[in-house]
Amino acid sequence: MVVIDAKEMGARFKQLRGTRSQRDFAKEIGIPFRSYQRYESGERMPPIELIAKIAEIAEVPIDWVATGKFGLTSAKRTKAGQLPARMVIVQYPVHILGMDTVRQLINIIEEGDKFKIEAIKAQIKAFAPTIK
Repeated sequence: MVVIDAKEMGARFKQLRGTRSQRDFAKEIGIPFRSYQRYESGERMPPIELIAKIAEIAEVPIDWVATGKFGLTSAKRTKAGQLPARMVIVQYPVHILGMDTVRQLINIIEEGDKFKIEAIKAQIKAFAPTIK
């Protein structure tokens, strides 16, 4: 089971922020300063879109930002034996795919359209050797 701890994730946010001020980093990621403070302190859990955006800006895997671990292959599966859509997506590098693509993929997977999912898998397999 994957556990996401808001305080630990906040510490990773701080690490990824580096020497930038909280205010500057909040502006860079497009959220209010006070919201960012709450996320970094672990007071609130950020939405997946924000976690993905920070991962994209920092060029690190989203699963590491969320959990501190890489490759969430042991995530709990649904009754149908499939990984939840958001857990599947975090295994791919967001900074390569882009946020719009990630959102589209999540929607397709959540809709469960097997034809589209198989087409996406084929494209990823064909494209995967070119990712460095």
